[in-house]
Amino acid sequence: MRATQHTAAFWQDDYVTAGEYAADGLHYTATGSAELYLASALALDHARAGDKDRESVALHRAQDAASTVRRADDELAGPFSCSVDRAGSLWADARLALGETDEALAFADRAVAAFEATPAHQPIWAVSG
Repeated sequence: MRATQHTAAFWQDDYVTAGEYAADGLHYTATGSAELYLASALALDHARAGDKDRESVALHRAQDAASTVRRADDELAGPFSCSVDRAGSLWADARLALGETDEALAFADRAVAAFEATPAHQPIWAVSG
């Protein structure tokens, strides 16, 4: 629910409200990709709002989630799931919003590599790992 509310606020360029929804949603994550998506989205929200310190904290949480998420544990099956490559694209966008182009390109390159490494028979929303 909070991810949907986040997305609606984000697309209205209301990054503060989007961030509030993402942060609240993180209180309810258990396993799987919900934490990965919400923390990644929160990093982007903070970056778009110009808050580099909070972006960094959210990005580290997202990266920690990415290192532990497993497809079998995913509570958001299907297109609502967040893969590591999808999260990486959010990380790249966050760093680009902060003007850190080299780091944005590095995240984007890793996201594309993760996407390309996904087997053709695996849905694009499947979580890597």
